[in-house]
Amino acid sequence: MLDPTADRRIIELALTVPQNLLVRNGDERWLVREMLRGRVPDDILDEPRRGFQSADWLSRLRAEAKPLAAMLDCAALSGGGSFDESRALLLAIESGFDERLDQRAKSDLARDLAIAGFLVSRGRFAHTER
Repeated sequence: MLDPTADRRIIELALTVPQNLLVRNGDERWLVREMLRGRVPDDILDEPRRGFQSADWLSRLRAEAKPLAAMLDCAALSGGGSFDESRALLLAIESGFDERLDQRAKSDLARDLAIAGFLVSRGRFAHTER
């Protein structure tokens, strides 16, 4: 398995690490570097850049745009407010919009989807796809 969280020992280690070891001299990755030193090349350990989390988010969002837009509609109908901007953005993404979204647009979309998902999960209304 490639999922490190599937190993209970890693989770237990993460939950028992003293807080004073999590950050040292402003380095938030100090403990990981020390644990891997000698096992991973220093060039990799000392690399300041970070990888992208969910680098495929745009393609996944594009594939699920219609059901997500329908979920926003259901949440709006339940009194959750207006999600018109996020709905329009989802439909633009679905139709091939590939420009980089600024951080605020991503944050607003993520917030609206989280709120709508919560409202839909409360089950007070039927979620239907348009």
